[in-house]
Formats: sequence, C-alpha cells, structure tokens
Amino acid sequence: MKSARHQLILLGFIGQGLSWENYWLTLGTISIWFLALTVGKRLPRLPEAVELLLMVAGAAGSVLISRSLGASSHFFIGHGLIILQATRLLRPLSRREQVISVVIALIHISAACTYILDYRFIPILFATLILLPGTFSELESQNNVVTETRAPVRFSSLGFKFFFGLSAWCVLLFLVAPRFAIGSGMRGQFGSRQGAPGDSMDPFSGGETLSSKTILQIYGEEIGYLRSVVLSVYDGESWSRNPAARSHPVPREGPRLSNFLARKVRVKNVSYLNRGLPVDGFAMALKGNFVIDASMDLTGTVTARQLMKMSVTEYEFWTKPGNLLPAPNASWRELLIRHPPFSPRVTQWAEELLSGTTNQWEKAQRLTRYLREELSYEIGSPRLNRLNPVDDFLFQQKRGHCERFASTLALLLRMQKIPSRVVLGYVPAKSWMSGWNIVRFKDGHAWTEAYFDELGWVTLDATPRTSSVVGSEFSLSDWADQVDLFWISAVVNFDGISPQMVWRSAERFSGTFSQLFSAWKWGAGALVIVLSLLFVVGKLRKRTTVSSKQRRNHNQQVVENFYQRMLVTLGKRGIYREPWETPSEFIAKLEVRNSPYFREILSVTRVFTRTFYGNEIPDEATLMEIQAWLRGIEEAPGPAGSLIRHG
Repeated sequence: MKSARHQLILLGFIGQGLSWENYWLTLGTISIWFLALTVGKRLPRLPEAVELLLMVAGAAGSVLISRSLGASSHFFIGHGLIILQATRLLRPLSRREQVISVVIALIHISAACTYILDYRFIPILFATLILLPGTFSELESQNNVVTETRAPVRFSSLGFKFFFGLSAWCVLLFLVAPRFAIGSGMRGQFGSRQGAPGDSMDPFSGGETLSSKTILQIYGEEIGYLRSVVLSVYDGESWSRNPAARSHPVPREGPRLSNFLARKVRVKNVSYLNRGLPVDGFAMALKGNFVIDASMDLTGTVTARQLMKMSVTEYEFWTKPGNLLPAPNASWRELLIRHPPFSPRVTQWAEELLSGTTNQWEKAQRLTRYLREELSYEIGSPRLNRLNPVDDFLFQQKRGHCERFASTLALLLRMQKIPSRVVLGYVPAKSWMSGWNIVRFKDGHAWTEAYFDELGWVTLDATPRTSSVVGSEFSLSDWADQVDLFWISAVVNFDGISPQMVWRSAERFSGTFSQLFSAWKWGAGALVIVLSLLFVVGKLRKRTTVSSKQRRNHNQQVVENFYQRMLVTLGKRGIYREPWETPSEFIAKLEVRNSPYFREILSVTRVFTRTFYGNEIPDEATLMEIQAWLRGIEEAPGPAGSLIRHG
C-alpha cells in the first residue's frame, strides 16, 4: 500500500466512484482496492483472459445496476477498468502492465474532472500531482535494474523539482489548450431536487431532502423571495404554468436605475438554472454576459432564450419592491379562481374558520395563520389522497412540505373567490462571513401569491417557520461555498485566456478571498502577522539543521556514485560483486595481494560503509581523496590480474 503507483490507482478508484453522485460506490471501490492488496494476495493468480472477461462483465453489470438504481451509466467503461485494475493488484506485474495500470488510473482521474465539478476534485488533483513523481520513480527503478555492470539510479532529488515542473506544465496547458463542450446542461424538475424549478409541481408527494449544493450567490440590500417559476393552472392533480402568459424583453439598461435596488448574482453552474433567472420584486433591467434575450412574463418570471456556459457567469438586475405586477383581466381572473369542488367537510370548516371576517384580506390572513400555526412542516410525509387531498392534509396528516402548504392555501383562497397562484423559488440565507446571500438547492421554497383589488399582488407564506435556514449562524459550509464557487468560476468554467479574462479572474480571486476574511478583518490580519513571524523564526532556527541535512544527503549521494563507479570499473575487468554480498564480503573475496591498487579499493569501500552504515558525514577533503583513488583504479593499465592476484 506504500507504493505510489498503488495509491495513484486508489485515486482513480475514488474518482470513478464519485460518478454516481453518492458515496456508496466510492466506499465500494475503496474496499475493492484494500481487499485486493491484503486478502487478495492469498488468492490464486487469474489468467489474463479471465481478467479481460471480468472487465467486460463489470462494464456490462455497471450498466444494468446503474439503470436499476437511477444512477448515471455513462461511465460504465471506467467501472469495467476498475475490475481490471483490481485483478491485476492480485499479482506482480511486468513493466508494460505497470505502465498500463498507471495510464488507466490517469484516465479515471481525467474522467472524474468532467463530473466532479466542485471543490472535491481539488484534493484529488493535488494528490495526483504529489504521487506522479513517486510513480514515475517506481517505473524507472523497474527499468534500471542493478546488474553486474550497471549502477542503480537514485531519485532522491526528483521530488520538488519534478513536482514544480509538472505543476507548471499543467498550468500552462490549462491556460492555452483549446476547450470544447461535451453533452448538454443538467435538467430537472423542482420536485426531484436535482435541478432548477420546473414547469409543474405535484403537491401530493411527500417531498425529498434537498441538496446542499450551492446554486448562486446574490448581493444587495433588502433581498426578498427569489421568484423562479409561477404556476397558475391547477387541473386537480398538479400545478403548471400558464402557457398563454405573454412576455416582453427585459431591458439591459434603463433611465435612473440608481433609484432602484441593485442586485449582483454569481451563478455557480448555469445548468442549474434551466434558463430561469431568479429575481426578487419587479425587474426593471437585467444584464449578464452569459444571458441571451432575457424576457419577463406577466407573472414576473424572468427567463432567457439561452444561457451560455462561460468563465464568468454573473448577472445584475435592478428591482423595485412592491406590487408592480399587472392586475389580472377578466379571463385571467377566472383562471386564477378556478378550483375543483371541495367536500362538505372542507366547506363547513372554512365557514366556521372565516366567520366574523369582513373582507377578503382578513380571510386570507386567517387562512394563512391557521395553516402556519396548526399544521407542521415535514419532509417525507406520506402521499396525499388524490381523491380528497385538501381533506387529507387538513384533517388527517396535518403535516407536509412547503409545496403542500402553498398549494392548499392557493386552493382555499380560490374557494373564497380570491385570485391566487403558486410560486416556486428560493429563500436566500445570508452568509455570516461574506455578506453575500447564498442560495442552495435546500433553500428552494414554494409560497402563494394572491391578488386584492386594494393591495395588488401580495405574497402569502403559509409554511411553518423552521430552523433549517438561518443565515446568521456559523457554518463551515460558508467557507466551502466560497472555495467551491471560485473553483467553478475560475477553473471549471475557464474558457480560454485573454487579457479581459485574466483581469476578471484576478478580480474575482481577490474579491473571493477578501470576502473570506471580511468578518474578521482585524483578527485575520493579526493572525497572518503572528503566523508570518512564527514562520520566519522557525526558518531561521532550522536553517542550520536543514543545511547540514542537505549537505549530508548530497555527500552520501556522491559517495554512493563513486562506489558504483568503482564497481562498474571492476565489472569491466571481470570482477563482479554478487547481489547477496555485503561490501566487506566483497573485499574479502577479492583476496588482493601485492596489488598497488588494493589500498584504493579498500579505502573507497570503507568510506562507503561508514557513510551508509555508520551515518558519518564525509567532508570535502574525503570526497576529493575518494575521487583520486577512483581515478587511479580507472586509469590502471593491463587486465584484471594487474590489479588483483588470486591466491
């Protein structure tokens, strides 16, 4: 397990395991690697044909298992290569097979960078760069086998220089290599918790736990609910958008925008948005370098004809809070109060609850307050009865997720002839550290909008308050969000080098890390100063020790090189040191008598043994003496007999 090549293979296993967007496959691949290197050594060796058959079977089985579990099956070849790698960990490999195993590991890691688009790939990348020098050293050591006439090659000086050069080469390729996209963006329904809000909603489902992945960050003052999709049509089973809702272009610029609230949005991955651009209030203007033809319909929903995948995915908009959305006309109002018939029990319950109210606004407030205070919030509750969903929710289950509350409130309002609709969007949580509002998938929310002649469109949220989103609380995920967003925007979405791109990336880099410490400006500065002083003091104290260690390692290397040169010279003259012989045994075997060069051979051997077995540090004078002794041996005339006489 200490082998760098084996550890590189493990990195490939981890990367391949993350292709299923969960950690079960990753744990499985790690277990396979561990068992192959421990228990697997006791198993009989498999023929190469069987190894290849197992690889094909693994790839085919991966397709079947992936489809049955609803996971991605695009990387089935990589799963088959996992089986091949595991079977070859059971036995010694030839040099050619070792090289192939390294290539397969690098293929696994390279494929991982196409689907691990967050900061999880950063440790994999750095671990790969660290392990590559050791892996190449092992391969080269296998190639340079010690023979009677060849000295072994040491790679003690390969580490830092090789790592630095390899990293510089990777950065250069990253900057200048052309890019092209494979595949299409992610799509998904809001109810599936896999993508942006979709065009429909099923309020009968029990809901699922939301992902903690970050969608975007938004900065501004008085940020309210972020609207993504408005659902106005209810057919008795699901809510959907009104296909007849007209839209108009959103201007990129406008007069007196300084009078409105400005918002700046950083999007982590445009595929998450599904062409929708979350906004709060009424968008007066919107612009973004990746947004093509933004438009807004009568419900205030902003969508784009296309969202381009670019290195900098940001957009700005200016909004005006308030009830600026247009009033519904007669036909639209009829759609917004349409509902299926209610049971007598619900009708009687509503009459009793709303008794004493004098206007529609009071009715809406009382209905909202009842749902929020008398029912409870829960993810994963049983599905509602499709025949009487409102009855089941109000009188039987009395619990559910936000979509149930928003749907039920909208239907109860329509029962009272109050035009209403369901809105899907997000409730951002303000970061305690950066001041930006973070929007994750788990911040997805559903609420109700109702229209009143005196007030216009009003937001009503009947979902009970929970502690699941508290932006002011300390969370390590805030740090991860900053690193993750920088990695996505500056690395994953990098689309080529240009002066503007370099400037924008540098600006983002500095801005990101200034945000990281904005909450601890003075404390962070003091911490940096203290750590810097400790670093300098430590360097000064270790300079002498490090210099001595470097000199010792260098001198040991020189002594070994001289000793190997001597063995090579003797080997050319027919005198070999057997692999099992120690230096002292080799000297004893020579039985040199009356040779003028035996003293030099013995002297070189003694310095070599004292250096490597006695931990002595040869000085420069000793090194010069060894060089002189070695030169005398190399320049000795005549055959081996002139140096050594066998008794």
